[in-house]
Amino acid sequence: MVTAVITENTTVQNTTGQDAQYTGVEDGSIVSTQPTTREPDSGFLLVALDGSGERRFITQFSGLSNIPSTATVTSAIYYVNRVFTNTGTISVEARQLLQPWADGEQSWEQYSIGNDWDVDGADSNGVDRVASAIDTTTWTNGGGYEEIDLTSYVQDVIDGSITDYGVLVETTTSSGDSGIYTASNGTDNSRPELIVIYTTGAPAQTISIGLLSDTESQLSLVPVNAGSPPTITDINTDETIVDAEQDVTFQTTGFSGEITSAVIFSGSNETDATGINSTSGSGDFDVPDVAGYTSDTAGSPFTSASHSVSVRLSSE
Repeated sequence: MVTAVITENTTVQNTTGQDAQYTGVEDGSIVSTQPTTREPDSGFLLVALDGSGERRFITQFSGLSNIPSTATVTSAIYYVNRVFTNTGTISVEARQLLQPWADGEQSWEQYSIGNDWDVDGADSNGVDRVASAIDTTTWTNGGGYEEIDLTSYVQDVIDGSITDYGVLVETTTSSGDSGIYTASNGTDNSRPELIVIYTTGAPAQTISIGLLSDTESQLSLVPVNAGSPPTITDINTDETIVDAEQDVTFQTTGFSGEITSAVIFSGSNETDATGINSTSGSGDFDVPDVAGYTSDTAGSPFTSASHSVSVRLSSE
């Protein structure tokens, strides 16, 4: 596990023993009663829905570019430090933004200079923001750090599924408001922190190593180039097809991991190979007797013309 903290703080406040610390948090307010004012709050943000209008804040994390795209995110918690929360408990929601807002240029009416939100306040589902919330939480009276769970969002940003246009944070509680220290607040160690815990194991790969074909009584595997890397460079078998397991040996190039599983696909059926014995770049496994390609009598034809055999490669 790797713990990375993205913050403008000098000293991390919400975890200890982190493996890495990066800068790269951008945030700002948009306020309904100041629709053309850019960056209306200085040093702190307000999440509010009351008689004086509505205040929301938006944030994004350029520091996520330091995390490898192959990372699997276990958790990503955004800690925001509240100056206060008035009027009891308020409900807070975070949603993915879909517009490329510019830090310092955003307002209630525009996400950057000359570019309007589809609906003021980034209110257009599917255009300005995603309709469903990434996380919904509650904040109570008082100050201190609160959490917003952005795990799913951060995973999608890191693996490239979405672009990090950031998240919109708002309250749905009438007559409620909460003040938040910004990433640029002058008081060090009071700023937001995004703490990401992830693993870096290479993702599993699936490559085809050949086709089963009928050559009298001998199981034949013809190498199939699956791209580079990895590729299969050598395959052979050592048994005939007489209602028995077939031993398949192989060598690979362009991949240093160990074989963790082999699956035989026969029509709509899948059968796991057994007896996997793998070292880096080579190994063998047993193909069990599978209906659809084995025969009870040596020399009998397969009941299906050909069947693919795949090997899942993983470094874990």
